[in-house]
Amino acid sequence: MGIGGPIRLWIWLALLALGGSACASVAGHPASPTGLPTPASTPTMSQAPNLIPTVSPTPTPATTAGDTCSHGAFPVSYFAPGFAGPASRVFSEQFIADDGSYVETCYPSGSSSPSSGRAGGAQAELAIARGPISDATLTYAIRFPLGFTWVKGGKLPGLCGGECWTGSNNGPGGWAARFMWRPGGAGEVLLSAATTTGYGSDLGLGDWTFSADGLWHTLSEHVHMNTPGQSDGWIQVTYDGSPVADLTGIEFRASGDTDAIDGLMFSTFFGGHDSSWAPSATMSIDFADFTIQ
Repeated sequence: MGIGGPIRLWIWLALLALGGSACASVAGHPASPTGLPTPASTPTMSQAPNLIPTVSPTPTPATTAGDTCSHGAFPVSYFAPGFAGPASRVFSEQFIADDGSYVETCYPSGSSSPSSGRAGGAQAELAIARGPISDATLTYAIRFPLGFTWVKGGKLPGLCGGECWTGSNNGPGGWAARFMWRPGGAGEVLLSAATTTGYGSDLGLGDWTFSADGLWHTLSEHVHMNTPGQSDGWIQVTYDGSPVADLTGIEFRASGDTDAIDGLMFSTFFGGHDSSWAPSATMSIDFADFTIQ
């Protein structure tokens, strides 16, 4: 072979080695030997944030699913400062809730007065904080919801004194002048006093009409006590600021009676005292802004 042969063989093997290394570099995609930066990898997309706001808890209303009403203690503090507790003449079951700016009363389907066996609404007698007076005006706001069914009628709050008669109780020693609604929303004052009998006297029936429109309306009752034994007492009613009834010739107290205007009879329910007065679905009424002047 001679000396030149081994040299040429060595060169050929060296070249072959270099060529294999270059092939390996292409196949394995090594980092660039020139120092160029490695291309940045494509970023991984993170999960999009949840843009749906968290719903705040909703207070449980007095009327709930299943045609039922919630029970609660009578909210005496809501009626301050004009009226003060302790509450008396309360129903054993009170379907009333203090919503902060107003109170909501609830009337379960089929309910009327407690004597019917299925009670609804609420009742409590509260004293006038400044004491008994002979002339006073009770004012409050009332809201009947859209779809309210009047049926045959129901009771609403009014002023009272002495025994604050309700139901079939009448006679000397007390009186009450509660409002009522009647069929179609016709308004009246139901008077139980020294000379009334039965379930009281319906005064001013139909002189105004309550609205079931879901809006607030203002109701006022101005009571002027009679001279004991004389029929010179009177009641004036205004609805949304307009005079609607002027009821005169009233004998709240008999001769010798000393009772005056000393309380609020917050009394509300469908009835009457039997199922013919009851609503066929659960109803509610809102009340607010009780003042006495």
